[in-house]
Formats: sequence, C-alpha cells, structure tokens
Amino acid sequence: MEPPSPVSPLLLLFSLLLLLGTVNAACPNPRQEQRLQDAVRVFEFQNDESANVTITWVGRDTGVVLAVSRVIEAVSWKSRLYRSEDYGGSFSDISALVDGGHALPALEVIVGPGSSQRVVLLPRENIARDVKVWISEDGGKTFRARDMPFTPQHGMAFHSASHDHLLASSSSNELWITEDFFGSFKKLGDAVRAYKWSPQDTTAYYLASPHGQKVEEAIVGTLELMRSSDSSRSAQRIAERVYSFGIGGRFLCASVVHEKDKQRVLQVSTDRGDSWTMAQLPPIDTEEFYSILGADDNIIFVHVDEKGDTGRGTLYVSDDRGAVFSESLASHLYTARNGSADFINVTSARGAFITSRLSADGSARSVITFDQGGAWQPLPRPTNVPCEGGNGEEQQCRLTIHSDLSMSQEVREVPHGPLSEPSASGLVLAHGTVGQSQAPAAAPDVYVSRDGGHSWARSLEGPHVCAILNSGGLLVAVPYAATVNTVRFSLDEGRCWGSVMFSLEPLALERLLTEPGARSLSASVLARRLHPTPRLVLTTIDFSQLLQRNCVAGDYEEWTAPLGRGCVLGSTEHDMRLKPDAACRTNGQALRPASRSVPCPCTQRDYSCDFGFFRPNGSWECVEEASAPGRRSLHVCARGQQEELLTQGCVSALCRSSYGRHDLRGFIFNAAAEPRP
Repeated sequence: MEPPSPVSPLLLLFSLLLLLGTVNAACPNPRQEQRLQDAVRVFEFQNDESANVTITWVGRDTGVVLAVSRVIEAVSWKSRLYRSEDYGGSFSDISALVDGGHALPALEVIVGPGSSQRVVLLPRENIARDVKVWISEDGGKTFRARDMPFTPQHGMAFHSASHDHLLASSSSNELWITEDFFGSFKKLGDAVRAYKWSPQDTTAYYLASPHGQKVEEAIVGTLELMRSSDSSRSAQRIAERVYSFGIGGRFLCASVVHEKDKQRVLQVSTDRGDSWTMAQLPPIDTEEFYSILGADDNIIFVHVDEKGDTGRGTLYVSDDRGAVFSESLASHLYTARNGSADFINVTSARGAFITSRLSADGSARSVITFDQGGAWQPLPRPTNVPCEGGNGEEQQCRLTIHSDLSMSQEVREVPHGPLSEPSASGLVLAHGTVGQSQAPAAAPDVYVSRDGGHSWARSLEGPHVCAILNSGGLLVAVPYAATVNTVRFSLDEGRCWGSVMFSLEPLALERLLTEPGARSLSASVLARRLHPTPRLVLTTIDFSQLLQRNCVAGDYEEWTAPLGRGCVLGSTEHDMRLKPDAACRTNGQALRPASRSVPCPCTQRDYSCDFGFFRPNGSWECVEEASAPGRRSLHVCARGQQEELLTQGCVSALCRSSYGRHDLRGFIFNAAAEPRP
C-alpha cells in the first residue's frame, strides 16, 4: 500500500479556476484558492480492484473514518478494512485487527449515535454455524470478536441516546436485544416483521405474527403490536389486527384493520400504547394507504390516498393530541407505485415544509408552507432567472423543486433532494426548474434560498451533488456528470463559486462524502479511475487551510423568518447565523451567540380549521362546510372513553403562544364514559 500523496502543486497552480455566479459578490481570490494546494489528498485503493467501497464516520468531530472495500473472490464477497484519523485524508489498512485479516467476509459497518465511539462489524454472509461479530469501543483502534446466539440479518439498530442498547433481528425473524453492548443478549419475540426504539426511553416496539405463525405465512392486518420496556424485558401486547405502525415525537401510530369490513383506520397513542385514540381520518380499504410523512411532539402529517391509482390524495394535519385532523392540502402528490412523495422538512426554518400537488391538468407543482401546514403557496420565481415557456404569465413561472419523485422515476439529472441543516438557519439548497411544471426532460439547476424558502436564486447551472459544511459557511458541489475532475466551493452561501481540479484525467463519479451534521471542513469525492486499471480513488479536500480564522461573535447576524415580522406559530425565533462574508470556521458553533425565542400573538393563520370547517383558497378564514351545516360537535373515542369535541372553526394545533388562544380555539369535555369499541 503506497502512502497517500498530495496533488502536484504545479497541477493545482494551473487548475484553480474561478467560476463567477449570477449574483454580484466578492469571489475567492487566487491567493485564497492557492492555500488549498496542500489541502488536497488522494488515496487509491491499490491492493484490491474494489468493486465498491463504503465510507462511515465514527463519533462526532473526531476525524475518524472507516472504509470497507468489497470485491468478489470466487463465489463470495471479501473485504478489507481501512481507518483514517484526518477525515479521509489518509488511511491505514487495519484488516489485521479483525480475525487476523485473513479472508475477511463482506462486512457491514454500524456505528453508534452522536459522540459514541462504538462500532460493530457485521458479516453480511453468515454461512458458518458459529456466528461472530467484531466490536470496538474506541472508534476502531481495536476490535474484539463476540460470538452471537443467533444469526443476524442485515443491520442492527442502536438506540439514539443509550449507546449500549441495540436491537437486532435474526435470519429466522427473531428479535433480540443487548443492553450492555454485546455483553449479553435476550430474545424479545418470534416471527417479527418490524421493530423500532422509542425516542423517549429504551422501550422497544415490534410487530409480530400471532400464534407463532411464520412471518411469510402471516396475513397482513392480523399482526400484533408488542411493547417491551421493563427490566425483565417481558412482552406486552398493546394492539391487535395491526397493518403497520410508526413513531414520531410522542406519538405512537398504528394502522388497524376492522374485523368486519376490513377497512383500515389510524389509531394514535400518547401514553406508549396504554390507551388509543381513533384519528378522525377517512377509513381506507385494501387498495388505499395511509402514510405518516412527519411528526413531532405537537403535530402529525398524514397523507390519505385517493381511491384508484391516481397518484394523489389529501394531506392532513393533526391537533396536539393526534385525534382531530384538518385538511392541509388537497391533490397532494404521492405515487403508490413506487411509494414516493416530495414531502420535505426544511430543517433550517421552523414550520417550513415543501411538497408537490397535482394541478387540474395533471402537472405537478411545488408548494411551500411556513406555518406547519396551515396554508400552502407556490414557490416564487427565482430573482435572477427569466421565465421561459410561461407566455409571460407569472403563475406559469414558478420554481419547481425536484426530489424523491423525480429520482424514483429515474430522472438521472436529479442526484438528491433539497438540503437544509438546523445549524444553517434559513439556508436551503435544491434542484429545480422554472416553468410550467416538473419536466423530467429539462435538466435542473441548483437554487439557493437564504430565508427559509421565501425567495430563491439560481446558484449553479446544471445538476450538482451538493453538501452544506461549516454550519452553512461553506458549500461544496461536484458536477453531476459521468466523469468529473473538479470540486466547486462557495464561502458566501452560493453567490459565487471557486473550483479546484483534483485530477488531470476525468474520473467516474461515485459519491460526494461529508461528515453528517454540517460541522466539518472536509469533503471527499469517491470516484473510479478508468485507465489503465480501474481503481477507486478517494480525494479529500481540507478547507480548514482556507478558513484559518475561528469565528467570533461579530461574524454572526440575527435572523428571523420574513413571515409576519418573524412571528410564526406563536413565537418569534431570533436565530444567530453566519454572515455571508464571514469566511471563518465555526468549530461546531462553539462561539455562536445564543438564539432567543420571544412569544408573540397568534393570528388566524396560526390555527388549523377544525372538524366541519375548511379554508377556501386565498383566505385565512375557516368556513363551515356546506355538507355539515350546524355540525359543531364530534364524538371521539379517546383513551378508552367517548368524548365530545365542540368546534368553533379553528383549533390551536399550530399555535404555541399563550397569547390569543381563547379567541379561536374550541374546547373539549368528557361525555359519559363508554367502553372502547
């Protein structure tokens, strides 16, 4: 194995290109770009003509990266294991740490969450009777073997907070748990179809076939939802006739099949399954489906499919207990054929989501909400792009965002969906087109929003694989093409871009790789050298050589959402984010000034329409439905008793403020207790 070598300074000197964007701004100068000469490292996987390589980051801000190369030998896959301590700039072959390094099987790398240094190497092919895995508690410096009491299937699930807790299913569909990081295992259940951790505690939920039926023989809709939470890890049945289940925030949701008519309804629990509330949503039959698109501690987004293979349905949003749902968006696009919906949570702006709806002519349009589904509107035309093909009509010149739906239709020009990060307030990157609808034939450009989706500007022409680093203070992009040899970067949120050539010859692009969390300053390009011998090449650029100054308080600015003077959902969030010209390193936001939240009065737009009411297009008022005049009460089966909900047009599911609640919300009282049906 030859050591990694820097790119020739002469090559970099003549290949540092300056690409001006469409927005006037001070672009990186040649002196700044020249600092990157010693920051580019190239590593070739030379001892094996690897068919593929997986890259995994270990811990948080540690710089530790594990790489597993896999190649077919005879009739099985074999692996080699590499470790880096400088974000992929250089690697050491550590295969010998695992079973002596002799004929390693194909390995799957599973890492613990957050700052955990725990690593699991799971064989993908378990042929031998004595099955073992290899574990590390020091980020891969050392490994030790552990014999397993079962043959694991692919994947294991770490708990998000408790690093010693893992769930794993066996090849015979048993569910097992370890609470001391492979010190011991306990079997939780048999014939398990799906399992999840609770985000609040170490409770495990799983869906199992009843009466010991084999998974492949169980009829969908006859499954049981089980809970295991006490110290003895005994199993408790909390729901029957379950079709599927999911967890979001404090909500546990289950799609349950009626025994008589076989229709499915959605039931919601906020007490870990001790009691259930039947969601006030239309029941569905076997040809339709529910899809929970998002949930937190206060709200659930649910798509309800329309009858027939129309590719559309209705998007509903819940109240704060998951019982009453109001219509959020009609003609919501969701294709059952490939299970794709363009529903995107804009994590850099509170309350913002992007999705697609079908117009009357069958075309797909992107829409955005800034108040958690209270109202939706088209995306505006980017400020620096003329409208083409719209006959000059502004409504035909909207921006259309491409995401999962385009990728599921194998539109090669869309490499990934929109990008946003909580640490980069207001910043959104997305592939899109400007015109009448989603046109797969048109290659999308890269658009950037700096205000959470309220306004957009074209940043790069043509599709690119993009990433957000340094809490938004650094963007990187690689042209989405068959072969590449340049990496682009921006220090001012996409206003202008510099470009670094990392190879004299074009390489076949595999992936752009960055550490999750948008904190690091390193980006890696995995590509394949085609001549003379095909080999995978990992090129890593350390942008800390360019951003050498640590950020201070003066490098940040206060930002509030433009909607309603920043008052969204009952509070005004004053976020601190990097100034576009800061050109400094955030070091994980160590010196970032604290953000603050100020309560503000809720307005009518901060409320969703209650049962029996709807919001006409272009209006914030909740109007009573003509089909249900005077219907102001709704009987709800909640937590084992019948409740009557009195409605007044609006509910406070979207509003978090103590101001103004009494003006709009309805109220609930308990009717005579009735047994749960």
